[in-house]
Amino acid sequence: MADRMISDRIKSSKALANLSDFSFRLWVHVMTETDGLGRFEADPTWVNSRAIPYLQRTDSEVREAMAEWSKVDLARFYRADDREYGYFPKFDLYQKLRHKTPKFPAVPGSAAERSEPPRTSAEVEVEVEAEVEPPTPSEQPSSQQELPKTKPKPTGEDWGAAENLRKLVMASSPADPISQPATWKKLRWQWANSFRVARETKGLRLVDLLDMADWALDRGFSITSAADLVSKHRKILMSQQQQHKFNQPRRTEYEERVASLPFARPGEDLPQ
Repeated sequence: MADRMISDRIKSSKALANLSDFSFRLWVHVMTETDGLGRFEADPTWVNSRAIPYLQRTDSEVREAMAEWSKVDLARFYRADDREYGYFPKFDLYQKLRHKTPKFPAVPGSAAERSEPPRTSAEVEVEVEAEVEPPTPSEQPSSQQELPKTKPKPTGEDWGAAENLRKLVMASSPADPISQPATWKKLRWQWANSFRVARETKGLRLVDLLDMADWALDRGFSITSAADLVSKHRKILMSQQQQHKFNQPRRTEYEERVASLPFARPGEDLPQ
């Protein structure tokens, strides 16, 4: 079948301690032959061939070993379609399986009857379940585990930045689709979330991004969304720096000479 897990509580289980050596060994082997719900075929011939093919035990010995499980409530047995089956009642507490696919027939009766299955005329009655302590919080079924925290959401600052960027884009390009309320309603959250990501992960100030957008749109840059602005902010910043450099007034030859000389003391004339 598939891999199965054994808890470290096996060391302190009185039920397992009361088993004979072969019965305990058989219990471990059969555990690997269960389906996704902890069920297995309890016919001794089947157990001999599938679970312990190299131990060479008789069917009678296998039946006696499984009977030990039922005495300490490690396993429970039932009949379905004239065949013998068993299951481990607390199988789900220790086996964390992604797919709990049944392979063997279900236990007869309701869920309430499952905890106290009716006795049948079968020679072997087994209801598999080891004596265990209550599971720790980390071992609780996944349905009882704490739900994951909700994802971060844009703040009022992010929503405001989205609205301001929309106004800038509309002023530059009145025909932009975001001028339509229906379109903007669909895009508004995306824009606000882009500003949130830029603020939280890139450390960018929203006021700087909006000033950058205003400067870029006035100079022909194409900005289609908040995400587009964030992706282009370095390119726009480089353009701003380049323009600032070119806009600096050029020094005359005389000013260049003065700038290269040591600072003049009071009363000294500058070189001609």
